[in-house]
Amino acid sequence: MIKDGALEDPHVDAVFGLHVSSDIDAGVIAVHKPGPGSAASDRFRIRIQGKGGHAARPQAAVDSVLVAAHVITAMQTLVSRETDPTKSAVVSTTAVIAGDAFNVLPDTAELRGTIRTLDPETRDLMEQRLIALVEGVAAAFRATATVEFIRGYPGIVNEAHATEMVRQAAIAVVGEDHVMEAKLGLGGEDFAYLSLERPGCFFRAGTKNESRGIVWGHHHPRFDVEEEGFAAGIGTMVQTALNYLND
Repeated sequence: MIKDGALEDPHVDAVFGLHVSSDIDAGVIAVHKPGPGSAASDRFRIRIQGKGGHAARPQAAVDSVLVAAHVITAMQTLVSRETDPTKSAVVSTTAVIAGDAFNVLPDTAELRGTIRTLDPETRDLMEQRLIALVEGVAAAFRATATVEFIRGYPGIVNEAHATEMVRQAAIAVVGEDHVMEAKLGLGGEDFAYLSLERPGCFFRAGTKNESRGIVWGHHHPRFDVEEEGFAAGIGTMVQTALNYLND
């Protein structure tokens, strides 16, 4: 969208984004502090090449599943031992694909997952060290590994003036008692591309209602929204736009 001129035809001066939040009561607006508003969301695909064989004769094979298990464990050290403890990062392996028989050691295994980071330096470190670590672990077991690091969304950056403008708009719409500071999480969000190009703020409208059982998290099979929360979100967005135009 940016390449196709979404920010230039007409020229855009500021950007504001809104998302529902299933862990905040309907009618409440949550505004992030200036600075990071989401994590960079990257993916990895690792292909481990071993040597297939009979499960009863492992000495004649190179067990790709065993190598994959060690790789999964070793990748956790990217956070626990290679990342500055004051900077957040997450490494999650979400898929293991290997073999389909009880008595065969498969020659290949594939791992897929995601890495989340909050600052560009840690993001670059993760890519560099992931590749070196995985290749080294595989080599130690006489296997080889091919690592694909797929860069996804960058992290949102909330600009101070725009953030305060959203907070004041929310107070005007729902009252100060119903405005809170949004917790920083490591979810990914494509609004980040816009926030890197223009000053702006990303905020959240609560859609939880315990009395109706609307309490399940995003992406859960039972996820639902209390639609009354939309009014607070839309009202805050409209008031923010008016405040910006009048500023």
